[in-house]
Amino acid sequence: RTVTGVQTCALPILRSARFNALLGGAWHRTNIPSHLVTYGNPATTWMHWYARAVERYVGLPKVTVDAAYLSACKALLQEALIGGQEIYHRRNIERLEPVDHRLHWLGEWCFIATFFVCLAHLSEHFLGAHEGSSIGRWLTFYAAIFPALGAALAAIRSQGEFHRLIQRSRAMSEELERLRRSVAQVPTRPNELHSRELQQLIEQTTRQMYNEGLDWRVVFQDRPLVLPA
Repeated sequence: RTVTGVQTCALPILRSARFNALLGGAWHRTNIPSHLVTYGNPATTWMHWYARAVERYVGLPKVTVDAAYLSACKALLQEALIGGQEIYHRRNIERLEPVDHRLHWLGEWCFIATFFVCLAHLSEHFLGAHEGSSIGRWLTFYAAIFPALGAALAAIRSQGEFHRLIQRSRAMSEELERLRRSVAQVPTRPNELHSRELQQLIEQTTRQMYNEGLDWRVVFQDRPLVLPA
């Protein structure tokens, strides 16, 4: 539980703090919806306190926010933060889609095979074949093993939440693409408040990342592997 708490609470804050601090942004307190309170609130853990303490200790960069600095912040946000997340979600989709498709396809074929095995078993019975023949025993075996295998494949697909994770990565990819376009449109002219616009986009991006981490936490806390799994 400690490792899970660190991954879903402290590490996302520390990772996001590198970008939030560039333009004086502050991390907002995590708001957990009421229907998720039973899963625990990461903001009340010691890991969250420690991450915030590190963020306060590091402080803000001592720089002049000019056109060159804003351009550097834009490039860092687009390449390191948004770009890195886009690569992750794209690879996540490419990795999970084949797994989800194969499990679904194999499960369907197991039940189709069961149907044909049962037809063969009935045909053997009506044709008057001997009940204890080797063919009958094999048909009985396959009539039992194919549904069990199909059910096991369906359970693996459900437990792994492959379809849900694919849909979430697609949604995150679309949102990150929107944020990338918004960041690209922020001017970097000096003596104007463009740093505020860029900081708001940084906070939106890091908030999306943190909310995704909370969703991971809920999904896998709600799907513990217990007997007879």
